Amino acid sequence: MIYKTPNGNYVASSSQVWKAGIYDSERAARYCFRFPDSELKALQDRKNKANAVITFEDLQELRRQKKQ
Repeated sequence: MIYKTPNGNYVASSSQVWKAGIYDSERAARYCFRFPDSELKALQDRKNKANAVITFEDLQELRRQKKQ
């Protein structure tokens, strides 16, 4: 399930367990289900250093890196 937070970001859960990450859009939150939590956590840790959230473009780049 996808939830919109009071500040306008999105989070996701599956089987009553939260997925790692905070997302800038519903599209990004839906796309996160294609990634293991370990990769999402690492990405969110990097975004936290910049005080940012995960974007759809971040996830696309992560997918490209995995294919190389």
